[in-house]
This record gives sequence, C-alpha cells and structure tokens, in this order.
Amino acid sequence: MDLRLISRVLFLRAAWRRRDHWDAAQITAHQDQALRELRRAAYAGSEFYRRYHAGLHDAPLSQAAVRDEN
Repeated sequence: MDLRLISRVLFLRAAWRRRDHWDAAQITAHQDQALRELRRAAYAGSEFYRRYHAGLHDAPLSQAAVRDEN
C-alpha cells in the first residue's frame, strides 16, 4: 500500500470538497488565476504563442480571438 499516494489523494479530496461551497466570485477568481497560469505556460513553452500573441499576453481572451479571426 502506497501511504504517500493515499495521503495525497485524501489531501486533494479535502481541498476539492472546500470548493463545493464557493460562491460565483470565488469561482471566477479561481478561473482567472488558472487561465493566467495556463497562458504563462503556453508562452513559456511555445514559440508560436509568443510570436502570434505578441503584445497580447495579458489581454482578455476576446481580444486574442479577434486576432485569430483576421
């Protein structure tokens, strides 16, 4: 039996259960933070995103989408 794995699963389960009671503002804040982290990772790991979204790294996604349509 892997006690570290079981411990990690129980820890994550408790963290996720706390999220069950989040209000809309907390969900939005969490989503915004997750999006910032995702974009940071994409720009760090992809020359395409660094070039294609140059100057738009912190812009709203709707602004980056407009560039996609052009």
